Amino acid sequence: MPDEFLDRLDPLQRANWWSAVVVDPNVTVFVAVEGSTLKGFCSFLPCRDDDIATGICEIATLYVDPEHWRSSCGTALVEAVIIWARQRRFDGLSLWVLATNLRARAFYESLGFSPDGQSKTDARLGVEIHEVRYRRQLLPA
Repeated sequence: MPDEFLDRLDPLQRANWWSAVVVDPNVTVFVAVEGSTLKGFCSFLPCRDDDIATGICEIATLYVDPEHWRSSCGTALVEAVIIWARQRRFDGLSLWVLATNLRARAFYESLGFSPDGQSKTDARLGVEIHEVRYRRQLLPA
């Protein structure tokens, strides 16, 4: 996310927003902790995109504290989503990623995701965000 957006975030407002997310029956949130340290989190739900058929699970949020990058934390979170989605008979996964976030794009590609040709510009958060959609089919375990 652009620094200008991140600098404007209100921690109390974000805490209230996440308090609502974690009790939403349509959203699942996984967290990665070590002792009392939150290393990362991931939220996901049935895909919200109108052009995708049912049966696709969308990773809505994946965040790993930069101190824990390259520690397998992000991979473990995505692998947990894959297991969860397979158990619930989802056919695939989708996610949106910033077009300019080459590190994240390489990470998703290393886990079998690929761009599906869709992109969007989102200005809901007060700053224009250009995203591309990635997808991955789920084969039975």
